[in-house]
Amino acid sequence: MSTVLRDQGPSGLPIVVVRTPHGGATIFEHGAHVTSWVPAGSGQVLWLSSLAGYAPDVAIRGGVPICFPWFGSDPHGDGPAHGYARLRDWTLERTTTDDDGAVSLLCTLPETLRRPNRLAASYRVTVGRALRLELTVRNADVVPATFEAALHTYLQVSDVRNVTVRGLEDAPYVDDVAGGAAHDATGEPLRLTGRTDRVYEQPGRVTVDDSGADRAIRVTSEGSTRAVVWNPWAELAAGMADMGEGEWTSMLCVETAAVGDGAITLPPGATHTMSAVIEVVRR
Repeated sequence: MSTVLRDQGPSGLPIVVVRTPHGGATIFEHGAHVTSWVPAGSGQVLWLSSLAGYAPDVAIRGGVPICFPWFGSDPHGDGPAHGYARLRDWTLERTTTDDDGAVSLLCTLPETLRRPNRLAASYRVTVGRALRLELTVRNADVVPATFEAALHTYLQVSDVRNVTVRGLEDAPYVDDVAGGAAHDATGEPLRLTGRTDRVYEQPGRVTVDDSGADRAIRVTSEGSTRAVVWNPWAELAAGMADMGEGEWTSMLCVETAAVGDGAITLPPGATHTMSAVIEVVRR
């Protein structure tokens, strides 16, 4: 039997706790932020910092923040990094349960975003045998609108220095650690050996093979144009007030994204959906 419980999380922020025969999840209304997903027979899949902040004007460090309507710094002024969708309270419109016990939550922003254009957003989180995340953006303006978005997924790993990332071998990428230098595809799976911040030109299926946890985590994307792989490594993490000492070793971000020259442009009235399906695969 599946259950949906509305409760209070840290600092009194409203949360939704979902339990299904296939596992459970926790979703904050603040940012429509999924902070936990534990499928049946497996451990925690989403990494969450022990020092994450919980306040109306703070983005939670970990889980799956929604970056929208821009990625990185605000190109239109002095807005918050990665947009303001992750800082707003979303409205839980309804929940549904299918015949298999999977629970879907539909969340919307309570107002139409007006920068860079009038953009409306909804977010569907489905907790079942997999975790499915669907961000739908509608251009409510009378002119074409361009936006960036990312499902900034933090994955829990045994040790990021020992995992192998597969699925991006044939994709060229931009290396933001190297000042935005462009690189050809390596032809090899990715093994992280230092600070990593890469924007790959190939979305689709990415698998994180984690021998230390005896599992692999697969992220399958649709409607995206880029895949981002990120880990701050020791030096950068040491300067982050909302990341515990040494915790960088147990996380890896694999992000479903439409950023940079892969941003999405919508004609008036049009919609676009970007989704990520996260699954645990036994090795």
